Formats: sequence, structure tokens, C-alpha cells
Amino acid sequence: MTRKYKLTVNSTTIDVEVEGPTKGILTITIGEASFPVQVADGDSASGKFTVTVGDMKHTIHLTPSSDSTDFSLTVDKESYTANLKAEIDTISRGIQPTTISSTPSTYAPTTPAPAPAIREPAEPGTVTAPLPGRVLDVRVKEGTVIKTGDVLLVLEAMKMANEIRAPQDGTIAKVHVEAGTAVEKGQPMITIQ
Repeated sequence: MTRKYKLTVNSTTIDVEVEGPTKGILTITIGEASFPVQVADGDSASGKFTVTVGDMKHTIHLTPSSDSTDFSLTVDKESYTANLKAEIDTISRGIQPTTISSTPSTYAPTTPAPAPAIREPAEPGTVTAPLPGRVLDVRVKEGTVIKTGDVLLVLEAMKMANEIRAPQDGTIAKVHVEAGTAVEKGQPMITIQ
């Protein structure tokens, strides 16, 4: 079951899709990047949870406000003001910590289908930043032959490492960024021909 939301964090609104859980794993897509999330430990009464996103563990603390869609969000030691609204129906819902299971489950890793790097490129063959962030690693160089789904680079956005994958087969014509480059949403990062 896929649920769609609009998430506003510190005045930036992004699309979020939550699928699952399947075998205790949620697949969360933020903007254009998808990653597996598992709640390893949690206390719904206090709103404190330990989650694993890919290979990284984070401590999350959710504090709802009087409005059911607004909450304070602390990821590790970084605090944010957030708002989450469901897009599926006309009723806005907030995060419901009590619906998250805090019981660890056994997990047999599976390889999810590669997420497309972009849905609407600025120009054909241009891979743009799905979110503002910082490039952690560029895994291709000009002239590299790639296939759809190959990892082109890793982008850190909202304290998470997101693999940006090739939306098509081709050859890398231009790499516009390098490790450490700060990018804005929609900024060209790689051109494929």
C-alpha cells in the first residue's frame, strides 16, 4: 500500500511516498530518491524511535503540536519544524507514532527496482537535483557508458544519503558537480547522451 504526503520541513515542501511495510521495512521516496527504512526500536508514547535508513542508524524524536499535522522533528541532534499532510484523501493526517511497530522483525534483504533519477528533466538527458543538498560522491566520469538504474552519484539531503540513478542508457557527456558541491533543487548535475 502506497501513501502519498506533502512534507514541509523548515519552509521547504517536498513530495513523500511511503510504501509498506513489507517484512518490517518501509520504502520511502522523498522527491526522487527511494530508500528502505526500518524502525529498530521505539516508544510511541514518548515519540522516540531508532530507525535504520539504508546502512545509517538515526534517533528520531517526534513531538506533535496541537494541530495534528504539525510537529517538531529531531533527527539525531538536528531539530526541524515539520508539517505532514496526506494527499490520498481530503482529510489531513499527521504522523501517527502509535502505528509504527517497535518490534524488530527479521529481514531478508531484497534489491528494490531502481528509482528513476528524475521524472521531468530540464532537458532530455539532464539529471537534476531532486532536493537541495550536498554531493557526497560522484561515481561516473565523462565518457562512462551507463545503463538505466546505474548509480551516478550520492546526494546528501535532509541528513540522508540518496543514490541518484540513471534514468536511461547512454554515455556520460558532462559531469556538472563534484564531491562537496552544494546543489539546489532542479540544478543540473549530470548530462547523458
